[in-house]
Amino acid sequence: MKKIVLVAINLTHNKEFEQKSFDEQLATLAFSTMRSYKEARKRHTDAFVIVAWREYGLSNQQIVAQDNIHKFKNLLADLTSKRELLIIAGSLVSQKKIVVKDKQEKLDHITAAYDQYQFVNTLEKLTHNSLLFFNYREQFALAKAQDYFNNFKNTCYFFKQGEQVYRRHKIAPCKEIPQNADQQPSAYTFKEQDFLFTLDNLPDFTIGIEICLEHSLGVLHHLVKDNTLEAPTLHLIIADSNVMVPEYACGDYTVRIDSDSNDSINFGRKPNARDDFFYVYQYDPYQDRNPILKEVNPDIYDYPEEVTQFIL
Repeated sequence: MKKIVLVAINLTHNKEFEQKSFDEQLATLAFSTMRSYKEARKRHTDAFVIVAWREYGLSNQQIVAQDNIHKFKNLLADLTSKRELLIIAGSLVSQKKIVVKDKQEKLDHITAAYDQYQFVNTLEKLTHNSLLFFNYREQFALAKAQDYFNNFKNTCYFFKQGEQVYRRHKIAPCKEIPQNADQQPSAYTFKEQDFLFTLDNLPDFTIGIEICLEHSLGVLHHLVKDNTLEAPTLHLIIADSNVMVPEYACGDYTVRIDSDSNDSINFGRKPNARDDFFYVYQYDPYQDRNPILKEVNPDIYDYPEEVTQFIL
């Protein structure tokens, strides 16, 4: 099987970067992605490269205007065109105004998704004794009873060969209505979605992704244990100030990318996973003096079945 190299672009919280314009941030990201890709291909000439970054990597939890989202997608298309490259583009917060009478079918799909993922509410009560999922669902119910409301999503985009090939909406909402949101009726929403992505040129390599709080609750682990989902080859967690929970690691390889400069990445693999197939590196876009790529060595995640059953 073709080797896989994942490069985590280390977009930890950095005041200088966060004060740049969106276009300037895109330019930094484009430069970082290309340097990472070229260096990874030098070190592993036969490898397929994945470049990824954290939740809210460009937005810092603020709303990204629709024209900037279009710029963002166009850049990802350009970067991946004619390259052996998959970009897993952190996540962005989007906002759209929903006129209720014109979007009944869309609202029905959102209601169905909240019903489908009710298990998130159960996990949240068990692990955190909180009601975030329940409260966001109630907020949506109130919003769709209005004439219109502002609809928010937290979305991770996958781009390959110049096209968007997958996207994942966060289904375990936390602080999802940004501080710069309009003071209008609002709701956080998502749709029913696939939780595994397969590389078409590497059909045996699957990616399961969790966005921040989803991992704290063990969403992907629950889906695998419940036989809803096959265990992925790569379990990827993109987060903003979260921690790795090794007990919830459910891929042959598990990588967490976070915003905390003191704890920005974790890489673990199962004892029976190949050690000559999947490699992880970090790229720091803020410090030119650092090595272009810094290799991350894996921890071994080996938790007995009875331990994970007890946790869930």
